[in-house]
Amino acid sequence: MQALELFTKACSQYQEASDLPREQGERAVRLFREAAELFEQIARSGFEHPDVYYNLGNAYFKVNDLGRAVLNYRRAERFTPSDPDLAENVRAAKSKVLDQEPDRRPPELVRTLLFWHYETSLLFLAKVALGCYLLLCAALSAYFFLRKAPLRWLAKALAALTVALTLSLALRFYHDKTQRVAVVLAAEAPVRTGYSEKEAAKFTVHAGTELLVEDTREVEGERWLKVAMSKDRRGWIRGDAVEVVQERPVAQLGPKP
Repeated sequence: MQALELFTKACSQYQEASDLPREQGERAVRLFREAAELFEQIARSGFEHPDVYYNLGNAYFKVNDLGRAVLNYRRAERFTPSDPDLAENVRAAKSKVLDQEPDRRPPELVRTLLFWHYETSLLFLAKVALGCYLLLCAALSAYFFLRKAPLRWLAKALAALTVALTLSLALRFYHDKTQRVAVVLAAEAPVRTGYSEKEAAKFTVHAGTELLVEDTREVEGERWLKVAMSKDRRGWIRGDAVEVVQERPVAQLGPKP
């Protein structure tokens, strides 16, 4: 109930800011930031929902905080990867990012043929795989008692489908656990040759850029991430300059608009 109250209040402030005339821009920015704070409270309390992250991304995008906008859009994508509104907002945010990133997505043909693997959430895929397994058990039981040829073919088809979905689920789970993506939150941040401020900067990244995380180190109380933009562009970046998409927001608390 507390999360629902915060969500309702945040949406109300977001809508109020959206309805303000252009000449009241400063007040609109303040309201968008207040709405973002409320959505952040919901996320940090442990309540995860795609609408929370979607609205949080929208609020940050309205105040031109590209890093946090992209971060929360990506978190929403983990629940609703095929949402067209979300995809359009990601494109709008990424179009303003200064760095040119390589396209890490599989070819479009592959994404189309394996739509269940790329266009569904991990939870939905797990539910479908479980459903196919239960149907397979029912078909095998029916064939054992009735010995009808159609039931045998049905069981074979369900077995093949169950194996394919289970394999897809395992690959998705492995990918989510091993391939971490960090979004740059700082306006700009150097990527260095080593995990120290004394190391030379190899290149600079800007807010909204996404980097693959390869390693993490704690050095004298500071967190450093080894990141890669491409095969030949990698190095170390301060942990406070980025945030990892797959990591849940840390608790720190005293409907689409």
